[in-house]
Amino acid sequence: MAPIPTADSPADRESPYYPGQSSLPIAALRFDFKGGLIPPRLSRSIPTSKGLHHHGQAPEAAGYTIEELAIYARSAVPAQRCVAFQTLGRILYRLGKGEWGNGEEDSLGRGIWSSVQEGRVLESLSEAAIVDGGHRGSRAYATEALWLFEKGGWREQWSGR
Repeated sequence: MAPIPTADSPADRESPYYPGQSSLPIAALRFDFKGGLIPPRLSRSIPTSKGLHHHGQAPEAAGYTIEELAIYARSAVPAQRCVAFQTLGRILYRLGKGEWGNGEEDSLGRGIWSSVQEGRVLESLSEAAIVDGGHRGSRAYATEALWLFEKGGWREQWSGR
């Protein structure tokens, strides 16, 4: 693992979540545990004690991408699955409520939905919610995440798309 880049070093400027970039791919967007977006500049100021830093693509940036959460959702460690399910459920709820756009022309909402589909998030949640045996907390958080998805209304807005 490479060391965390120092501020404004060449390695820092090459980071996928460098604040000075003119744009970011939607798949690089990072979320907090409440499902809220963390802007690149803010992600650098969040202390590591908040638990949002990890050894992913941009270790200096706080938060988790949908892809990283999808990986944690399939972890062998129940606590990682629980945190991923809970966070993904909150993201899905906010997505459905239109926090990142309501229409087909809203590229942010559509891009986040594409990341959810590419990570097979709903499939992971569905499998975890119906598994016999295993970790009860994981099953409960997966069920809650699916409920939040339904409650948010995204399925009705984009069914068949």
